[in-house]
Amino acid sequence: MKTFAYFILILSANIGFSEEISINPKRTPSHNGALEDIWCHAPQETLRYYQNPRDRVNCGHECNHSVNARIRNENLGKAGFYLGYGKALLLAKPKGLTLRDVARSVPNNQRCHLYSLYLVKSQAEWNDHPLFILDELNSYTAGCRVAADYKLTERFDSSYNSATKLIYFMEVVLDKLNGTDYTDYEELKNAVEWHKIKLEEYRSTIYAKSSKRSDK
Repeated sequence: MKTFAYFILILSANIGFSEEISINPKRTPSHNGALEDIWCHAPQETLRYYQNPRDRVNCGHECNHSVNARIRNENLGKAGFYLGYGKALLLAKPKGLTLRDVARSVPNNQRCHLYSLYLVKSQAEWNDHPLFILDELNSYTAGCRVAADYKLTERFDSSYNSATKLIYFMEVVLDKLNGTDYTDYEELKNAVEWHKIKLEEYRSTIYAKSSKRSDK
């Protein structure tokens, strides 16, 4: 297990982003926990999630969406994704590709409930923003980070399974953008790989910490 964790750490260290930026926290963290980090970089309106986090993993997921929205709003014309501890990734928004285009390219045998939720129903609001899928992947990965921090094995499994399906959808996005004039293609490909590595890192962490299952 230690060898595997070290291998994951090396892989993660080898992925760099040319458009990585730093963002300042909105409030001072009281400790170095994953949930505290995400919340402290989120806008004030996310306080309602954090004051009574009956589900810490969902709290981390939703607060992470708010951090991503903050990054977008502060960097108009770009999509933004929180990487943790004050680091974020900016990506150009693909033109000419829609969620509907992505949905049509997903084979029938890969069309699960997440397909319906994120690739079909979300077309009403996000059809012109296919990186909405990466926003969801980023937030499910944040949820896995929180679950690993609190040793919430069952909640980790749920977020991990959703994230792995979203990785598949992002690979469809990459396939659709390959060979086009999308300027951040390589950066986007690295972003998907980064999420894969982080998910395995958190998985290694949570199962190394405890074999007991918890859902508190």
